[in-house]
Amino acid sequence: SADADAVAEAEGRLEEAGKAVKAVKGRAARRAMRASLDRKAEEARGVKAEVEALEEQLREAEAKLLSCEEEAAQARVVSKHYVETQAVKKDLAAASKRRKTGEKKFKSLEGLLMWSPVLVDSSKVIVDFVGGEMDETKVSLGFDLKNKAGIQVFMMEKKPEAGSKARKKSKKEALAFNADARRYAVVKIKALMDYINNDLTVKDGSEIPQILQNVEFQVGRIETVAAELTSLTRAYDCVFEIDEEAGSLAVTTDLVSRTQNAKIRAVWTLPDSEYPFTPMSACFESLIGGVAVEKLGDSLRTNVTPGHGYLRRAFDTVAAFLK
Repeated sequence: SADADAVAEAEGRLEEAGKAVKAVKGRAARRAMRASLDRKAEEARGVKAEVEALEEQLREAEAKLLSCEEEAAQARVVSKHYVETQAVKKDLAAASKRRKTGEKKFKSLEGLLMWSPVLVDSSKVIVDFVGGEMDETKVSLGFDLKNKAGIQVFMMEKKPEAGSKARKKSKKEALAFNADARRYAVVKIKALMDYINNDLTVKDGSEIPQILQNVEFQVGRIETVAAELTSLTRAYDCVFEIDEEAGSLAVTTDLVSRTQNAKIRAVWTLPDSEYPFTPMSACFESLIGGVAVEKLGDSLRTNVTPGHGYLRRAFDTVAAFLK
């Protein structure tokens, strides 16, 4: 019938329309898929570019790291050389200081003609006194440079040279100083040695010349007094009493006045270490006759003052007073 044909026709058109819709949907899906693939490809190309950029940055970082490692190695070498150089500079400065100190110590001995250096090194200086005439005054003076508190000074008897024989004194030398004078020199040298060896220190090498000059003066004074004592015994009958502990010397003599028919005993006591530059004490005892002792004392104070030959001048003044 006509309705059935119309329905069939409508159904046919519906079917065709459905197919057309499916076809359109299929094309749309394929188109959407291609677009999705295109986007993914584009994203992939972008990611690839980023990866390539990162790889380039990595290569640059690795190259920079290698360069830094080389620079660090060079820096370590330079640092090592710097440390070694600083150590050498420090050693050089210390050596220079020791050289200057040694030069100063050596120069400090120059010009001191009464002393002869026998040892000069970085730890010790020893010099011999060569200006004396007596065996009793042949001494050596040393300076220990290792003491942190200062330079330690020490004194000792001069050691004879190795292999040398004792020199026999000439008759003139033997008569220059008598036994009492030599005993006096021994006592005074021992007292000087005890004083110096009792922890005598100086601050630095610049004080060494002064020490040498002081000791030279003391030794020279000991010999001068010894010569004076010897001179006294040749002119007067004297008795010497040496107090080894106190270091003092008492000289006793009896003097006679034939014109006054008188005799006195005179006792002079020399001070410990200041003779002949400080007054000595004198004691007079009248043994025979009447001697004006007070007047004698006034004469001594007026005419005899401390200085060279002090004791001999005092003896001569008393002898002259008794004539």
